[in-house]
Amino acid sequence: MTSTRHPDQPSPFLNPSPSPFPAIRPKPSLGALVYEGSVKRIYTLAHDPDALVFEFSDQYSVFDWGHMPDELANKGHSLSIMGGLFFEQLGNAAVWRQLPDRLKNSPFDPLWLDALWNTVLFRQLCQQGLAHHGRGWVGPDGGDLTLDVATHAGIKPLMKVTRAEVTPPTVTADGQYDYTGHTQRMAVALQTQRRQLLFIPLEVVFRFGMPVGSSLASRLIQQPDYYKTLGLSREPMANQWFERPVVEYFSKLEPSDRWLSTKEAAHISGLSLAAFGTLERTALLVALFLYASFGQRALALWDGKVEFAWHTERNEPVLVDSIGPDELRLLYNGVHMSKEIIRQYYGSSLWLAAVKEAKSASPQQWKRYCSNTLGQAPDPMDPEFKGLMDQMYPSLVNYWAGSAFFGSIGEIPPLPQLADEIQAYLDKQANDP
Repeated sequence: MTSTRHPDQPSPFLNPSPSPFPAIRPKPSLGALVYEGSVKRIYTLAHDPDALVFEFSDQYSVFDWGHMPDELANKGHSLSIMGGLFFEQLGNAAVWRQLPDRLKNSPFDPLWLDALWNTVLFRQLCQQGLAHHGRGWVGPDGGDLTLDVATHAGIKPLMKVTRAEVTPPTVTADGQYDYTGHTQRMAVALQTQRRQLLFIPLEVVFRFGMPVGSSLASRLIQQPDYYKTLGLSREPMANQWFERPVVEYFSKLEPSDRWLSTKEAAHISGLSLAAFGTLERTALLVALFLYASFGQRALALWDGKVEFAWHTERNEPVLVDSIGPDELRLLYNGVHMSKEIIRQYYGSSLWLAAVKEAKSASPQQWKRYCSNTLGQAPDPMDPEFKGLMDQMYPSLVNYWAGSAFFGSIGEIPPLPQLADEIQAYLDKQANDP
């Protein structure tokens, strides 16, 4: 992604933390390394200036920390496969035409669903599919690659996407984030109808219910009537489905994911109210597609997040970034099968308590405050738990896709078996004195 950035703001493309990748130079055909985050690198593609290449690492990040002490085997490989497959499916108009039938037995209000199926937006998806920036996969040499070839040849596929332009916020003298650069750029592009793909600096979080660990619970404690703002007719109960999915917004390009009111999110987006409404309805439809996709494999999707860019010539949202278990809260028979289980593993740690204290005491430099002032950093995973997490990502991809992408890479148990093993580990930990 290309960025214009205030000189005083940390680069969103260079991370001073140790790299999770081998110390080798990128292959010349992949072009320049333009971004290195906690879980992925982004390269240009030498022969295609409009494309970028995502290389997902086996690292993971929780609670905005960045690189954690461990690596999880085949995690990056799994994210690349699932992310690319989701783009292929979402871009297929036929899957949208099937969606109403797949949700007939869902717990959601049928009248609300019927109204959604009758929108112009849904009819367009049924004719054209969803606009997204996914463009398949490439190999280490930058050449196009199919999953079949990659799997049989033992090649880790890298995800190819269309470049979106990013304009991070500046930081004001009083520590506030100013998105004027982005909103002005969006306004000019929309007015002139120039062909641009502008990243919208929001995380759009969708929720189907309120499971344990959901941050929504704390907001409802602070604002008991907040559920009405979300469009719900009754107060949510823990571990129960909502009558309809809801959407919340968080900042994307700030050091921590800051909750935003819908009004502030709409302002930050730089879109008209009508266009912002289209963005929200698109997020809800993507959420429902994901719910149905995982549901047919007995995986319960409780919430997740998606990101968008805006195509200024066509005046429409474009799904960007990626979709996978790091962006979703998935359960199989009550067992978490996504990054949420790692969050819960660290949930009672002294380190997480220090993170919360640091974010309150020093919002701009909280990580340094946590490490240097409070003297806390995350511990490595328990070896038994790490072994289970090494298997979770590839097992999930195999099970969801119905293909043995990882059949030749070690011993990957079927997801139902792995869920039982994870539950047995959790039970043992709970019963330890």
